[in-house]
Amino acid sequence: LRHAYGRQPFYAQYAPVVADILERRHERLADLTIELTVALARELGCTTEFVRSSEFALNGRKNDRLIDVLEHVGADHYISGPSARAYIAPERFDEAGIALEYAAYDYPWYAQPHPPYEAAVSIVDALFALGGPATIDNIRAHRGAEALIA
Repeated sequence: LRHAYGRQPFYAQYAPVVADILERRHERLADLTIELTVALARELGCTTEFVRSSEFALNGRKNDRLIDVLEHVGADHYISGPSARAYIAPERFDEAGIALEYAAYDYPWYAQPHPPYEAAVSIVDALFALGGPATIDNIRAHRGAEALIA
């Protein structure tokens, strides 16, 4: 982190949060990624309740399992990564009454430590470069991204 981002304006503010999580021993990779995701979301002001799908009794596989999770949490809108187009079944979401949208990772430009600009990087990149409030503004500047920050 220090090598890649140490000279970024907000590195000193946010690096301890990230480093603390990365330095702890996690039994599973999922435990690390979930803890890091929740911590970064909180740093960005997100107050959404996070739950693990393992807390639910789920049915089916793949699309049916995902729809089951969405129904358990009362979702009526799902934003998926663009590569999911290859395997997601939109008709299943229609049948369940859940709107399906695909994210596009073409967020507005900001100064990155290692040009040229790359939009599809970790949120840590923007957080260290812009700070929390400006990172949210950058994400919201992207079409339809208001739904990503609750």
